Amino acid sequence: MDKDGTKQVILAEAIKQFLTHGIKNVKMDDIAQALHISKRTVYELFPNKEELLYTALSKFIDDEDKKRAEMVAECNGDILKILYHTFRVQTDTLPLINPLFYEDIAFYPRVKAYLNKHHKDERKGVMRFFREGVKQGVFRKDVDYKLFLDVVEMNKRAFMKEKFYLRYPMIDFFRSFTLVQFRGLLTDEARSQIKHI
Repeated sequence: MDKDGTKQVILAEAIKQFLTHGIKNVKMDDIAQALHISKRTVYELFPNKEELLYTALSKFIDDEDKKRAEMVAECNGDILKILYHTFRVQTDTLPLINPLFYEDIAFYPRVKAYLNKHHKDERKGVMRFFREGVKQGVFRKDVDYKLFLDVVEMNKRAFMKEKFYLRYPMIDFFRSFTLVQFRGLLTDEARSQIKHI
């Protein structure tokens, strides 16, 4: 396998382990052992753990963004279909992510800065999504969507800060809180079309 191929394999294994076990619980050695390569090979491509984490996470997020863009294109701008597919992806992936992953991010300033920037960019997209949803009659017109997102973010931060994830899985937070809030944003007509969300 050439250098780039080895790099891609390491990135795939690294993000899998970071998401599954948390960042602090994964050593460079663990990744090398899982791939049956030397630790030296890993360090030749990634001089330290933060560089590996940054590269693996940014690639993972780029890949997820591309998948989301493809899904949006397949839905032909239909906000209700996009919402359904987005929630389905969330319910499939959230149980696979160890909450320690989110907690550990705080110890990696470059990664944290990258995620904060990505989040700001993503939030702009979510606001456009809400505006289009209002136009299509999916979302209610009488809601302050900026305030809504601020409250959702505040609750997510509290969930992590108070370590509720030790008592409740993230998927339960999503189903019992986020989904319930989103249902309240839907118009009566949209709610009748998407009863299974």
